[in-house]
Parts: sequence; structure tokens; C-alpha cells
Amino acid sequence: MQGKNNRMKLSRDEALQVFRAIKREGLWQTYHFAKRAQERRFSMEDVFEVAENGVMSRKSPTYKPEHDDWSYTIVGKDMDGNRIRIVFVITSDRRVKLITGYKSNL
Repeated sequence: MQGKNNRMKLSRDEALQVFRAIKREGLWQTYHFAKRAQERRFSMEDVFEVAENGVMSRKSPTYKPEHDDWSYTIVGKDMDGNRIRIVFVITSDRRVKLITGYKSNL
């Protein structure tokens, strides 16, 4: 399935593979993500920990027409063992764009 500008929707497994390759393939933090990470007290080390050990949310990817992209959510544990969710987009050049993150009890 594709968005109106050929933005491909990946399966959850494909999105997880791309997310796990972020150290090698590229990573892009949005201003919003960096601000929320500071406010919510998580670090890039926490993001990398989730990349290694997290699982994709059972929730389907969400299409955002205002940005013409699909967002995905990965759930895992941060460096301290707290549950954390990271919302991200995969760009057309297969880079991971971090949108937001938050600690979660779910």
C-alpha cells in the first residue's frame, strides 16, 4: 500500500528490521523528539536498547496525510528496565526519523 506520493507502507517486520539497523543506516531526530526525550528523561542509549530488544506494537502503522508518511511504534525497555515506546517514520531512503517517545505502563 502506498501514500499519494509513493511513500511505501512497510510491514511491521520490515519496519522492525529497518529500525534495528539505525546505527548503520542512519537516524534523524526531530526537534519534537529531542525535546520530549529531555522532558521525559530518556536518552539515545535507551533508543538503541529498544532497537536491540524491542518489539513492534500490535497497532497497525498510522498514515499521516499532513506529512505523507507512515508512523510505527516500537515498544521495549530502556537501560533502566522501564517500558518505553518510540514512534518513528521510515523515510524513502530508509532512514529512521524519530518522532516521539514516552514511558508507558502498557
